[in-house]
Amino acid sequence: MPRQKGLFKIEGSIDGVTFYRNAEGHFVRMAGGVSKSRIMNDSAFARTRENISEFGNNAKAAKLLRDAMGTLVKNAKDSRTSNRLMQLFNKVKNLDTVSPRGQRKISIALEDPVAKNFLQKFDFNKRAQLSNVLRRTFDLDPSAGTFAINAFVPAQDLLKPEGATHATVIYAALGLDFDTAESDLVQALPVNFALDNVPQELSLSLDLPDTLPSVFQLLLIEFFQEVNTVQYPLNNGTFNVLNILNVS
Repeated sequence: MPRQKGLFKIEGSIDGVTFYRNAEGHFVRMAGGVSKSRIMNDSAFARTRENISEFGNNAKAAKLLRDAMGTLVKNAKDSRTSNRLMQLFNKVKNLDTVSPRGQRKISIALEDPVAKNFLQKFDFNKRAQLSNVLRRTFDLDPSAGTFAINAFVPAQDLLKPEGATHATVIYAALGLDFDTAESDLVQALPVNFALDNVPQELSLSLDLPDTLPSVFQLLLIEFFQEVNTVQYPLNNGTFNVLNILNVS
């Protein structure tokens, strides 16, 4: 059975080709026992080779996004975050309408506003979605780099998990070039507060990265439990929210 080699290992199926992992490593197979050599050289499998190429490029782009986000995504994800993001990138890729099949790129697709809309509102942790956890509307100015909620009451406006006493809100912007892999992550000063009924003005701002072609604006909500004045992360981030607010 052919083994996958290289830095980026792929899992999933496309056009009859299955990329999979077992205890011995990463492999590729096709129904009917067609050899890897035939898939990669026979003209009958030209479409398959194009799909394999784009699948691999999309996997690299999705991994680049996750890696560039650093600890933000490490603190708020689920077991299928990578797969869900990959599915989304496969849709985005289709909006590159100028490159030939097999060479369509995420960077070109993102020039289309529809592609940006695909990625907006994506929750990295499906168990804790922003629309379910944050029970208030918010004011986002993507061009100014500001996020605000007026008269925010933590105990009422957040769906807090059992045992949580505090939360931290982080507003961030990630500049990214999918072609060169260059990235620039900036964050507003985090806001930490008790989950009580005291109203407050929640206001965060940052200087947007302006030298890279794509900018992802993100919101992270982390929950903590305070014990003897020390705040401990709650249940390894199971209840934390990470959402793409805007893509420009």
